Amino acid sequence: SAEQHGGSNITVVGETIEHIEYRIEGIPTVQKVKTEDIHEVFLDPNTLPRGLASGQSNLEAGSYDQAIAGFQSVLGSGGANAVHKARAAWGIARAYFAAGDAAAAADALQQLKTEFKQSRYVPGATKLRARALLGLGKVEEARTEFESVKSIGGVSDADKMEADYYIAWIS
Repeated sequence: SAEQHGGSNITVVGETIEHIEYRIEGIPTVQKVKTEDIHEVFLDPNTLPRGLASGQSNLEAGSYDQAIAGFQSVLGSGGANAVHKARAAWGIARAYFAAGDAAAAADALQQLKTEFKQSRYVPGATKLRARALLGLGKVEEARTEFESVKSIGGVSDADKMEADYYIAWIS
């Protein structure tokens, strides 16, 4: 909620595979923390594009069509920054996956990986795309996706182990 963010003097300025970059009010230097050390980044809801906030709320409520529409409005917005657009692309893909549309999810996840190559969502998108491909019966393509997780720079050991688990499971 907005109350939880009140008084924060931290602004996220970048989210990459390897680092979350942020500024602390009054300090001119951008700070970094390893992405693998962060489970989630919560942005001040008062600073989010409307479509991102509504997309997330609708995704959590199971209203997938409305979630997708909200997230798509962010991708088409000239005012949204790269952090917001990558989050919107990730939201679209998760909404398709949650709705059971594996083909649309796989396509949206590939688009995220192509358009936001350095986004912190790439490892998760790769794993989720592999799961979508499994749902489509494309086992070899899924195996290739899981294998690729292990070669993404900045990927946590937990992500690598999860990929190994799925590779063993589908073998």
